[in-house]
Amino acid sequence: MMKKRLFTLIALMTLGVVSFGQIEIHYDGEVVESPSSEVTGDVGGGVYFQGYYIVNVSGATVELDWSRHNLSGGNCLDDQVCTDESCYTPFGGGLVFNAPETAEIAPGDSTYFKVGGSADANCCAIFRYYLRTGLGTLHDSIDVKYRIGDIDCFLSLEKEEKVEISAFPNPANDLFNITLANVANGNHSVQIFNVVGERVLVKNLVNGQNSLNIESLPSGVYFYSILNGSQTVETKKLVVRH
Repeated sequence: MMKKRLFTLIALMTLGVVSFGQIEIHYDGEVVESPSSEVTGDVGGGVYFQGYYIVNVSGATVELDWSRHNLSGGNCLDDQVCTDESCYTPFGGGLVFNAPETAEIAPGDSTYFKVGGSADANCCAIFRYYLRTGLGTLHDSIDVKYRIGDIDCFLSLEKEEKVEISAFPNPANDLFNITLANVANGNHSVQIFNVVGERVLVKNLVNGQNSLNIESLPSGVYFYSILNGSQTVETKKLVVRH
């Protein structure tokens, strides 16, 4: 029995920051994973928000911790994050902003997680918000594209035929496969980030199946982003388990 418990403990330590289902992201009354949305507004028109609920689905009080990562163009935006307890603004164009304090969520309760931004000139930016609990356990992320003012930004992507993406297996061991269909150019790529937002792998993608060798990545939770040029097409969670 002792050997079995020791093996279980070692396995959990190896997985590191894998989520144990303490929180869920809710939007419009539904559970969503790694959501991506776009916030639009007028120049100088105030802060424009996108709102989610972070729900505690565990049986104990959860301390919600978060950080904001500037993926693209954030120097033009004054962004803001609000929970039920506090609002933080502005952050400016720094690459990373860590929450100065955590938000306490009682069992079965939730907190409003509202992100937004404003600008005094035309602005395009992409921010990622990592959600963590406890001792830094990563649970999920939220990607938000900001388009303030009369500017094309991401609209050029919508004019193209939608790229079909499939990624497997997940969890992955040695190889992670990404298949693209309807790709009309050679500008697609994938980037994989670890839980602290560091980019650990980059690879150009072609139409059809692409195989990524992930043997060197330690077991744990990552996020992968599919890009068309500099624009993010899709971001999802990847679990590496050796």
